[in-house]
Amino acid sequence: MNRHARPGSGFVNAQASRHATPEGRRGRRGGEVTARRAIPFACVALLALGGLGSGFACARERTPAPLRRPDLVFISIDTLRRDHLGLYGYGRDTSPTLDSLATQAVTFENAFVQASWTLPSHVSMMTSTYPLVHQVDTERRSIPETLPLLAESLQAGGYRTVGFVSWIYLAAKFGFARGFDRYHELLPPPRLRDRSSKHSTRAHAVVDSVLAWADAYAADGRPDETPFFLFVHFFDPHMDYDPPLEDARRFDPTLESTEDGTYRALEPYIAGLHGTTTIPESLITRATALYDGEIRYTDREVGRLFGRLRTLGLLENAVVAVTSDHGEEFGEHGSMEGHQWTLYDDVLRVPLLISVPPRMTEAPPGRRKEIVESIDLAPTLLAFAGIDLPASYQGRALQPLLEDAAGGARDGRATSGSSDVDDWPNRSFAEIGRFVVRASLRTPRHKLIHTRDTGGANRFGVPVDTGFQLFDIREDPGELHDRFDPADSTSQRLSVELRAWIRGRGAPEVVPEPVLTPEERERLRSVGYIGR
Repeated sequence: MNRHARPGSGFVNAQASRHATPEGRRGRRGGEVTARRAIPFACVALLALGGLGSGFACARERTPAPLRRPDLVFISIDTLRRDHLGLYGYGRDTSPTLDSLATQAVTFENAFVQASWTLPSHVSMMTSTYPLVHQVDTERRSIPETLPLLAESLQAGGYRTVGFVSWIYLAAKFGFARGFDRYHELLPPPRLRDRSSKHSTRAHAVVDSVLAWADAYAADGRPDETPFFLFVHFFDPHMDYDPPLEDARRFDPTLESTEDGTYRALEPYIAGLHGTTTIPESLITRATALYDGEIRYTDREVGRLFGRLRTLGLLENAVVAVTSDHGEEFGEHGSMEGHQWTLYDDVLRVPLLISVPPRMTEAPPGRRKEIVESIDLAPTLLAFAGIDLPASYQGRALQPLLEDAAGGARDGRATSGSSDVDDWPNRSFAEIGRFVVRASLRTPRHKLIHTRDTGGANRFGVPVDTGFQLFDIREDPGELHDRFDPADSTSQRLSVELRAWIRGRGAPEVVPEPVLTPEERERLRSVGYIGR
């Protein structure tokens, strides 16, 4: 069996936005309320995870001639570890397309997601709210109607909106289609769905579908010159690791199949299900090669997508965002799966690059070390579009960092002299709550994790160490040595801060429970998403 299959028809004609974005709305971040004005759209551009080729960088528009509002392209690549990309120093040639594009972009060294699995992480991206607020931390909850999505604000602001998604957790039934004129659920045809995730829709089929839309859109002459918002989701680097074998063999020529990348092969070594066990080094080696092969394959398809969009002229005025919803673990903490279970940097720290077409910028590429969060993506895109931020937003637009990309930062300390940059919070919070309840606080120097006592075990009866863990990232980047001490001033200060953040959780809103078919529930169960 292989999952290189064409997607089934999953087109959703989404309803228009019910959420206006009146002038003067305010946004929150971590309990602090700050007034913000939208930054002019022709300032900078966001390119997360990789560049789009020559001509993308970040700066303020210098040309006096008026420009129409930018098109917006937002790409999410599931389960993509930043440290498995060449642009972040990885030794394997997994990402030639993204590496090349990154040379003309702003690279964020410390971008963090707000949850370590697909559903809540994407909700945070699209609503600019922490999981404590949206509380979509289980497949039994959908996005509250009271939280406006990025697409709704853009649609209300005059954008044509279209989305292409390749996994169940981004389906319309969870609320993601709100605000999209067209929302394409590229899920496998029913006849190809079984207990194996090998039949998830592959990157080449996703790109084929996006380019069919792009060709038609370009042929139609860009109706009314209305700007567009394009969202594309790729699932490929997620387990099962089943790349074209030639891509995996670049990293392990001895591979004869992709069997060692399947959930079936790796499930016995998931600590959350079975406790910590000894993982064969040979299995880690083969699974990592297969995972890297998935990245290489997806990178090639992203290059094909960008190449065609560029040929069609659809990137000439486009702001682009590409990022990941979480990373993964390969034995670093005693498990062959960390996403949805842990809050270590392996699963929370993701790639993020930012760039813009050359006619919109004069700034050179650069790197930023400030901590930024996935909830900052929607505010940044709305700022490009000149649309005020909804009051519910907790993130902040990244433009101050992008405008000063050449200034850089050391150890998270800004060096520009700009008050907006110098006052950057340099904090990231995250939470998970399905199988085990954890929250974390990341600073430039430390990571604090709190595990709630839920009876001494997780949902599967596996013992869980509760309380706080503290890691010194500078001395212990792998987060292997717990240094929490109740008498230590750093432990005290950070635990007070994290507890204050956790107290911000409100009562959950009553929301419709998404109705999953028996087939969908079995499919999610087969990759460990809803238990054994």
